[in-house]
Amino acid sequence: MNYKSRREAYSYPTVGLAGSLSSHQHKYFASTIALDEYHRDLLRSEREEKALLGYLSVIYWGHYASSDGRNLAARAAARVTMARDGQLFKHNASVCRRRGLADFAPGAAFDTLQRAVVALDGKKNSNAVRILCELPQIQFAFATKLCAFIKPDSCGVMDSVLATRLPQFGFTVSKQGYVRLNQENLGRYDRYCAYLTKTALELNLEMEHSRWVDRDQTQHAWRALDVERALFG
Repeated sequence: MNYKSRREAYSYPTVGLAGSLSSHQHKYFASTIALDEYHRDLLRSEREEKALLGYLSVIYWGHYASSDGRNLAARAAARVTMARDGQLFKHNASVCRRRGLADFAPGAAFDTLQRAVVALDGKKNSNAVRILCELPQIQFAFATKLCAFIKPDSCGVMDSVLATRLPQFGFTVSKQGYVRLNQENLGRYDRYCAYLTKTALELNLEMEHSRWVDRDQTQHAWRALDVERALFG
C-alpha cells in the first residue's frame, strides 16, 4: 500500500465549530493538521466551555458529510443541537427523551472528557472509549473520533466503514450499522491503535515516505491518525 498517496488523497471536509456553546458557527480549516490541532486544544482545555465546544465541534465534523461525499451541514447542525439540548421524541405512544448536555449535572460532562484525557495519556485507549460513551450522541465510532483528536499520535478512528474495509482487525458491527460497544471490540481497539502507532513509526523511518503533504502544502511526520486516514482513503 502506498500510504503517502492515500493519506494525501484523504478528502473528508475540514470543518468544525467556533464560538461558544450557546452561540456557535461554522469554521473552515485550510489543512487537516489545523483541524486536528484546533480540536486537540479544545478537548484538552481546562476550561469547561472550551472542552465542551470541542465535543460539539467533533460531532459537527463527524456528521458533516455522507459516505458518498455529499454536504450534510444541516444534519450536522441538528445533531449538535440535540447533543447540547437533548430531544423529546415519541416511542410506542410514549414520550421519551434523548439526553443532551443540558441533562447532565453541572461539571459532569466536563469531568467525563477530563477522565478520558487522563486515560489516553496513560495509554489506556479502550478505557477512554468506554468513558466517552457516557456523553450524549457518542457510541463506539464517535468515541474513537474524540480519542483520535485528543491523542493523534497513538489513536485513530474505527467506524463501520473501516470495520468492513479492514476485517483483519475483527471489529463486529450491529445490524443497525454501528460498531458494537463490547469488551471484545474494546480490546480490538487497543490492538488497532498499536498497529497504527507502529506503522507510523516505520513510515517515519522510510526515506521515500517519511513525510506526507497536507492540503496547504506543508509536510508532516506520520502519526497514528495519519495512518488511519490513509487506510480510510
